[in-house]
Amino acid sequence: MTTTDGVYTGGELVRPGDNTGPLSARAVLADPLVTAAVLETARGGILRRGLGYDWSDVAVVTNVTLDHVGQDGIEDVDDLVWIKSLVAERVRDGGTLVLNAEDPESAGMAALERVDASRLEVAYFSSSGTAPLYCRHVAAGGLGYAAKDGAIVQERGRERRPIVPVADVPVLEPGTRFQLENCLAAVAAAVAMGCEPEAAARGLMTFAGGHHNPGRANLYALGAGCVVLDYGHNPAAFRASAELGEGWAGPVVAVVGVPGDRRDDVIREAARAAAASFDRLLVREDVDRRGRAPGEVARLIVEEVACSAPDVPCEHVGDALTALRRLAPEVAAGTMVVLYYERFDEAHEALLGLGATPVESLAALRQGAGAPPHRAERPPAGG
Repeated sequence: MTTTDGVYTGGELVRPGDNTGPLSARAVLADPLVTAAVLETARGGILRRGLGYDWSDVAVVTNVTLDHVGQDGIEDVDDLVWIKSLVAERVRDGGTLVLNAEDPESAGMAALERVDASRLEVAYFSSSGTAPLYCRHVAAGGLGYAAKDGAIVQERGRERRPIVPVADVPVLEPGTRFQLENCLAAVAAAVAMGCEPEAAARGLMTFAGGHHNPGRANLYALGAGCVVLDYGHNPAAFRASAELGEGWAGPVVAVVGVPGDRRDDVIREAARAAAASFDRLLVREDVDRRGRAPGEVARLIVEEVACSAPDVPCEHVGDALTALRRLAPEVAAGTMVVLYYERFDEAHEALLGLGATPVESLAALRQGAGAPPHRAERPPAGG
């Protein structure tokens, strides 16, 4: 597996860091012991060196949203769609293309002439199960995956096969659509690769976010409140992870930052998304400013929030750890803090130093069922 966090073989981390490019893909595919490869494929690698493989058996496109605009000649979301659709185009004849029916940019790839979906099995997933495209596709005999009647189900025509109860999947917090979409896409891809649905169900039921996926919407209990560590840094990510706080009884505060190589209008859109999602904002600065002057990105965020959402308190606090130490008493009193970090291992160790306890779900947090502190196995690199 090649990911933003590293290269894994047989479940073991063999190379940490951002490994989503073609060189990592080729290294994994060249290993004669590898029988199945999962290759995270990033925009930058595609533009600079291609995919790293000729054909895939299965391709998954979860969504395409506003990010990386202003880099590498990318001017808008349509440019991103064109670049990322190469992943869909290079599915072998008879392979499976998994698309998000509720994301127009992802779903639209099946209609692109260069993709030629007539030679593929197109599997749509829909978190609501009511997206018009999804309903038409399934009614016409197409393959679909959705959450219905409390379970993740596989559908085709009038046939429906329950795969796993939503309540039995640890990462599926109530109301968190982004995690549900991830699970649906994972099941669709696994089944397309030949896994039995029962095996996919076991995988979801035993997948623990903090242990298996450190740094992605991980929860830490601290007193009466909690901290969420997440790697989000664009408008869609801020909106998505904010879903975790929608049922929280106390205040929900976010520590946000945006990489400096994003265009000004993308940074301002991220600021508006964060202001619409949280009760209060603290703006941190990346150590790697990616060509920006000190304080420039933070100034853009603070200015945009003051203009678009003046009722939302927003201030520049420097770095993430300073913000975390400052907010610790509020968390202990019942606040939820969503910390969008630059370096996961630093934030993780700081939380343990403050006495925070990793937990796998909000339900476990409410029950006081903290898990033993764990060390991160794969600190994410820059995105």
